[in-house]
Amino acid sequence: LSKSPHGMEALQNLLAADLLFTLWDDILHAMGLYAVVGVVLFAARYFRLGGRWGEGLFFITFAVTVASSVKLAGVLVVFALLVAPAFMVLRTGLRPALIWAWGLGTVLNVAGVWLSYRYDFPTGYMIVFVHGLAAIMTALIFLRKEQ
Repeated sequence: LSKSPHGMEALQNLLAADLLFTLWDDILHAMGLYAVVGVVLFAARYFRLGGRWGEGLFFITFAVTVASSVKLAGVLVVFALLVAPAFMVLRTGLRPALIWAWGLGTVLNVAGVWLSYRYDFPTGYMIVFVHGLAAIMTALIFLRKEQ
């Protein structure tokens, strides 16, 4: 990237892509890929595929999903979406964890997009900021309760 005249733009796109201008073809491609991954994981669970095969299948599908997502949204956005809601739910002990993580992620994403629109900030970076701030606040609140 250092030799490219558009290297800084490419780096910015790699960190947090411009989510509002994602092409429909890219979105439909990702939806198809995620549907296939979902069916594969459901089938693995249905057929009780466990042990090394199950772990290997999980990590392969995880790698494919993350690589595809990073191309669409950027590294920072993808890992903020992966880590922050899961961390907050595990820290608070809310159950069922998956439903709460989905709900929290949705609320934080909507808040990030709204703040981005309202204050004219880049959407990807605002989503990362909102997720990070919520995770830090959760850590601080539940740190005090443990002591």
